[in-house]
Amino acid sequence: MSEYMIRVPKKADAPQIIDYVNLVAEETDNLTFGQGEFSVTVEAEEHLIEQSNNDPNRLFLIACEQDSVIAMMTFQARTRERLKHYGEFGLSVQKHYWGKGIAKSMLTQLIEWAKDNQQIRKINLEVRADNDRAIQLYKRVGFREEGRISRYFQIDDNFYDAIIMGLAID
Repeated sequence: MSEYMIRVPKKADAPQIIDYVNLVAEETDNLTFGQGEFSVTVEAEEHLIEQSNNDPNRLFLIACEQDSVIAMMTFQARTRERLKHYGEFGLSVQKHYWGKGIAKSMLTQLIEWAKDNQQIRKINLEVRADNDRAIQLYKRVGFREEGRISRYFQIDDNFYDAIIMGLAID
C-alpha cells in the first residue's frame, strides 16, 4: 500500500471529499445514506470544513493518498449545556483500503483529541448490528456496547438494527 496521510481538510479539499462520499455510498450499505443521496455542493462542503475547523468541539479528519481522499471521519459535540460533554462521530473508508489500519489510526487520533479537549467526556456512535468488522474495531479501541435500536436502517425491503456504542473519556 502507498503512504497515506491523516489530516484536517482544507476548503480546497471540498471537491475531492464530495467525490469520496459519493464513491463510498456506492461501495457499502453500512452508511446512513446510499448511492445518489449525498447532494452537497462544493460551496456547502467548503462551509462545513470551515465551520468544523473553527469549532473547538468538532473534529473533521480525512485520510489522503496523494490527492485522493480514501477515508473520512467527522465528530461533533452537542451544544446544549446538559449534553455538550458528548458527541457522535461518523467514519468511512474506501473499500479498497479496508483492513489496512486507517480507521484505527483515525479513531486513535479522535480519542487523543477528545482527551485533550476540556469539554468532551464521552464519544458515541451507532453502527449497523451486522457490521462485525467495525464493531470489533470499536471494541479494540475501548468502545462498549450500550444499546440497540431495532429497524434502524431500511435498505430495500429489509430492516437492520443498530448497535449504540460509547467510550468514556477520563
